[in-house]
Amino acid sequence: MRRTPNKKHFVFVFQLLALLLFLTTPLLYGQQNLDIRISHEGLKCVRSDEHVVLQANIISSEELIAVTAYFRSDLYDEYYYVKMRETEGTYRGTLPKPSAETGKIHYYILAMDSPFNSVRTQEHTPEVVLDEDNCQEDNPIQPIYVNSPSIEIGSTVANNLPPPGFLSDGILSGSKMLLEGLITGGTGAAAAAIFFAGGEGNLEQTSVASTIDDTPFTTPPPTSTTNNAMVKACFETDPSPPVIYIGESIRFDASCTTPGREQIQSYTWNFNDERGGREGRVINRTYQKAGVFPAELTVTTTGNKNDKTVKDVQVTERPTTPSEPSNTADLQIVSLSAPSNTNVEQNTSYTIFFSNNGPADESSATITITFTASTNGSIQYISGGLGCTIPLTTGSSINITCTNSMPASSSNSHTLTVVYLEEDIYSINATISNETTTDPVPGNNSAAATTTAALLPLRTLKSTKQFDVISHIDSSTLVNGTLEFNATTNHTTISGHPKRYVFPAKRGTNVVEAYFSSADFASGSWSFELRDSTYFEPGSVVVESGNIILVNANRIVMQLSGRPERFRFRFRVIDRGR
Repeated sequence: MRRTPNKKHFVFVFQLLALLLFLTTPLLYGQQNLDIRISHEGLKCVRSDEHVVLQANIISSEELIAVTAYFRSDLYDEYYYVKMRETEGTYRGTLPKPSAETGKIHYYILAMDSPFNSVRTQEHTPEVVLDEDNCQEDNPIQPIYVNSPSIEIGSTVANNLPPPGFLSDGILSGSKMLLEGLITGGTGAAAAAIFFAGGEGNLEQTSVASTIDDTPFTTPPPTSTTNNAMVKACFETDPSPPVIYIGESIRFDASCTTPGREQIQSYTWNFNDERGGREGRVINRTYQKAGVFPAELTVTTTGNKNDKTVKDVQVTERPTTPSEPSNTADLQIVSLSAPSNTNVEQNTSYTIFFSNNGPADESSATITITFTASTNGSIQYISGGLGCTIPLTTGSSINITCTNSMPASSSNSHTLTVVYLEEDIYSINATISNETTTDPVPGNNSAAATTTAALLPLRTLKSTKQFDVISHIDSSTLVNGTLEFNATTNHTTISGHPKRYVFPAKRGTNVVEAYFSSADFASGSWSFELRDSTYFEPGSVVVESGNIILVNANRIVMQLSGRPERFRFRFRVIDRGR
């Protein structure tokens, strides 16, 4: 009798074959696909409203037939793709501009060789930012952006251009919206084994060995296992309740919809704000005018069941808060008009222009002008500077301080005249400062210049050219003292009666010094009178010490106290060629 094979024997044989296939699969496929390596530094962030270029270097022992960049926004689950083309050994692909409402983009790069081995990178999720400085800090390499590209986009779903979360700029109108020949399950499907190979740094590779023919590889859309499930549309808002200001972003999230998103074919939004609808599970939106706008969500499952839900979004104008009046005034030294050269004993003038550029008034702007000799020079203030203070009129350095009320958008000036008494290089510095306000631009508050003072090429005075000095004491009593002219002692006793003294002059500055050792009166006065002389310069008298009663163009009157004291003054003699 012929034995009929037991059904259990077939089951055992089938299980044994399945076990052998499981054990040998790594041997069959584990040694292939290591011949393709993709080197790509993942981006950490990209700028919104810019076309970013993805770059990758790929090494393959076989000819590459396709290098593709797959991408999507965080507002949508489906991937789109662009082809990457080789230029100078580097594969490059340009993505469309992410919109400002997109938080992140997701992308990976896939390469396929002629035997249809495929390798892909890990998925990268750079943030979409507005601030380029933050982007530069986060990225290991700087993103490359291009203007006016021509981008051909492929998609695994139809009727969605531009991709949700991206702008249409640069996308060719002829882009294919459905990739033919998708890899799916069932008869004729490709057999593929997927495993991860170790990479360098943060690079990750996925190798795919397949027996497919000329059909390009892509990621298939999710398939539903329960097409007849009931659907309940639901969404949440942030902020909640949905009350926002004009221009403020609001987030719509339909994750609470049932069933889960793996069984949802589409999330369709209508915001009723005259700006069109959107597709995607999560949407960010801004409103450009005030009002109440019904936000409608229609959810469709893979079994073509749908449901709708509505929430009102209230948009109001942002309240304006009155701004504090600004207390800043931009004071500026506009210019310092100064000669680069002058002559000793010659009047030299400087003009300082200054302004208040606003926005506030400054009631007490302080302008300080400083004249300083470089070595042994000396400066004498002559005139100018209405409302200015001059603590010391003669010296190696003199400061002139002026105070001015400066309304916003006003300007003013001061003209000062000085005389340089010695040959030297003199520095002039002008500054302006605020008293009642704050200066937002302190860098324009000063100006500086230098002037070189030299002797005039005058002829030498001869000793016969003289000037007259008359000494007069108001009391007839005898006064003992010494009178010196240019450090030369001339008289040791000065009588109480008016007496004329004649001294030889020298070009430039002459110095007279009188020392009184005793007097027979409690107080009195003593005067020098410089009579009209061909060489005396009226107005050049400068008193350096002594109790002065009067100084005019030709005469000096000093107060005597009856005790020993010293007087000193100087004046100039100039040869005018007579």
